[in-house]
Amino acid sequence: MTYSEEFFTSREKVTEASANKVFDVIWSYFQAESVLDVGCATGIWLCEAQKKGVSKIYGIDGPWVPVEHLKIEQDDFWTKDIVDILNQKVSLDSKFDMTICIELAEHLPENKSDDLIEFLTNPTDVVLFSAAVKGQGGTGHVNENTQSYWQKKFDNAGFDAFDVVRPEVWTSPEVNMIYKQNMIVYARRSSAAHSTFSKTHVAVSDEYSLNRVYPELLEKRSRALEKLVAKKLKNRFKKYFS
Repeated sequence: MTYSEEFFTSREKVTEASANKVFDVIWSYFQAESVLDVGCATGIWLCEAQKKGVSKIYGIDGPWVPVEHLKIEQDDFWTKDIVDILNQKVSLDSKFDMTICIELAEHLPENKSDDLIEFLTNPTDVVLFSAAVKGQGGTGHVNENTQSYWQKKFDNAGFDAFDVVRPEVWTSPEVNMIYKQNMIVYARRSSAAHSTFSKTHVAVSDEYSLNRVYPELLEKRSRALEKLVAKKLKNRFKKYFS
């Protein structure tokens, strides 16, 4: 999985705006002082977390991330392919108030899903999780899946799903529509954080509540597929009548 420098530059502003809004929502219920980001890219989410008062951060991503574009200190960044971490059964010594994992899971083989959830949940009681749904499309996606699929994985790890973010950002123009669609907060059962979220939200596990699709994202994907089909039909007719 590789990305160009242009990719990291183009996504910076929209990601900063999204992270700022999402953290405002979460912090209104739960204030983290330490955050781990698994699949952090250049560390934009961690940088925004620092701006919100988080004192301890740590990001992990592969060697394809250009370190000259990092938004965090290099000492707070571990260059390591997540697949290698999962294959080697690496565990972190440090604990964090929250782990975030945003649009990473779809890049990993499905047979690594359980290992990923274990790695995300071991050092924390709260996980902010977002992963591409089926049909979303994207570079290097090998395991697009439903939110209910991931909810079951977290449930097996002892975590409940709270739909804290999506209702609050659904109509926010500054938030990327992928996050509007995919972002769920998971909290460890019997933890203080779980009690905090339970005061204002009911844990969700039904497919109706979890498997939401953002209309504009669906329309965008449909238009792309229509263009692809039209192009293939045009080429086929051209070949047939030539």
